[in-house]
Amino acid sequence: MTAISSVRSPSITPAISIPVTPFISFLPTKLSKARDGGTTIVDGQLNKSVSAKIRMDGGINSATRGQFFVATRHFLKGAQPERAMTKGELEDLNKSITKHMANTPGRQPEYVEFNKRIREAIAKFGPAKIDVAKIPTSIVGPNANASVEGSMWINRMPGPGPRSNTVQVSAKLQGNGFDDSPPNYGVKKIEVYEKGTNKVVATVNNPTETGSSLIGRGTHAHEFALSIPGSKIDLSKQYSVVFTTTINGSAPKQVRSDFMNVGQVF
Repeated sequence: MTAISSVRSPSITPAISIPVTPFISFLPTKLSKARDGGTTIVDGQLNKSVSAKIRMDGGINSATRGQFFVATRHFLKGAQPERAMTKGELEDLNKSITKHMANTPGRQPEYVEFNKRIREAIAKFGPAKIDVAKIPTSIVGPNANASVEGSMWINRMPGPGPRSNTVQVSAKLQGNGFDDSPPNYGVKKIEVYEKGTNKVVATVNNPTETGSSLIGRGTHAHEFALSIPGSKIDLSKQYSVVFTTTINGSAPKQVRSDFMNVGQVF
């Protein structure tokens, strides 16, 4: 492993101004460490025309310690200034380094620590932010489609049963299969989001179906029920029920209901 005595701190431009680069295909060729407390530099190729120098800032007194930066150079167009890497790029880089270690076991020890630092940097980004309004209200999978209908209400009626401090949610995941055959849904998660704030007020993993039905000609509906503490609900807001589901064995996809008000039953 080559040691270098110092690393110049180049200017950093916002990552958003640089086109996305295919780090999933990054092939490392050299790893070196700086004598500043732990900075690691990995040189490699993104493709035949573009090389990249990736720097994990490990400087003891650095304000960006633990962050990853990249500088790329195109064979014909020249170099781009160093910039911060995005979460998506780090996730792709993690995959490419993992693949590199599997294909070249002799080099694995020097990249194990580097890949660990990549995962730590990814974790610091936190969970991805979600814009519920951008989730589709209908999706298509192999030989079938899916959409969601929902309703929410509070029981204000006297007598036994759920009281006004509980919001009841009824949701249907429904669709048509090829030649009216029933779609095979694999519901992984149901969430309820508040409109505007994108705040999740309820989550159920691997929910249990409460019923199923055939609507009209060939529309198969699968029914689910949730209960939400009233303290989590603002009656002046609207909400959407979001399903994460597979369709006939597809990869999980998200589909949501229209935004709806919370009704009151007297």
